[in-house]
Amino acid sequence: MPSLKQVHGSETWQGLIRYVGSRDSEPGMFLQAVLQQASDGEDDPQTILHADTFHPTVKAWLFLTDVEEHSGPFTYVPGSHRLTARRLEWERRMSLTAVSSDDFETRQGSFRVSEAELEDLGFQMPVPVAVPANTLVVADTFGFHARGRSARPSTRVEVWGIGQRNPFLPWTSLDRAVGALSSLGRTGNDWEVRTGISIFDDVRKPAER
Repeated sequence: MPSLKQVHGSETWQGLIRYVGSRDSEPGMFLQAVLQQASDGEDDPQTILHADTFHPTVKAWLFLTDVEEHSGPFTYVPGSHRLTARRLEWERRMSLTAVSSDDFETRQGSFRVSEAELEDLGFQMPVPVAVPANTLVVADTFGFHARGRSARPSTRVEVWGIGQRNPFLPWTSLDRAVGALSSLGRTGNDWEVRTGISIFDDVRKPAER
């Protein structure tokens, strides 16, 4: 906990979060382990190129383990955070058709994009961010990004930050109050509570799940 407090209070963390997210506000901060190919199931929707929402928003990863190119790295389309004329038209078109999309995430407002569409929009192909442990990556996730696919079972451990403000509410305190009220009606979430193990432990064995 002292180390996490030091990270959270550092000028690098605080400054980059605010600059990239275009907001003077605190992000949520989590200690997260991403287990690639940990169990059988449907494809991870985060491995499909997408934008989180229609306005600047920020995510940060302080990787505590090495991230190899073929072990599910964060992947980003350079320059795709810029609202060009072609991107604006694409956003408008998607906003009119998303409700009837076959993709659940697109219907929720996190629009998926194909590599062919990237070319039409004038963007480069996605670049995997393979980095050694103790590397901080901060991204505007209005830009197109994804979690890279892993060629083999792997574990990615990170301090993860997320700042997704409501663009229609100008005051931070009001934004948080609305978020707290909306959470009262929720019956669950995608997080799994694990006790008695370290975040670095290998939890892929069926007996431990």
